[in-house]
Amino acid sequence: MSRKVKINPYTGETLKEPLIVYEDQPLTPEMFYGLETVKAPKDSMVNNPVHYQSMVKDLNIDAISCMRAAFGDDCVKDFCICNALKYIYRNQNKNGKQDILKAIWNLNKFMELEGRDNE
Repeated sequence: MSRKVKINPYTGETLKEPLIVYEDQPLTPEMFYGLETVKAPKDSMVNNPVHYQSMVKDLNIDAISCMRAAFGDDCVKDFCICNALKYIYRNQNKNGKQDILKAIWNLNKFMELEGRDNE
């Protein structure tokens, strides 16, 4: 049985062509040397950063979903507020507009989770 690896787990880069490996074959950095990658769209760093996606057997579980399962929505809502504050606080010294967009994303996620509590 084989599986397709679409993201280099060592760099977070998306591969131009998926790497085909055996299902139980461990990945090593050497497997990714020389493979072509594609540039991610700019907004993916705000809405869907690849480094927050699971690389485990193509499960496609993002960090927020994992946190919700482990800690519950109330903890994740608190995290979103704290994370938004962090991005607002650092924006002028680090990533500027991208940090503001990340803060907005976190506040929107808070509102989404808040809406679920009020249904």
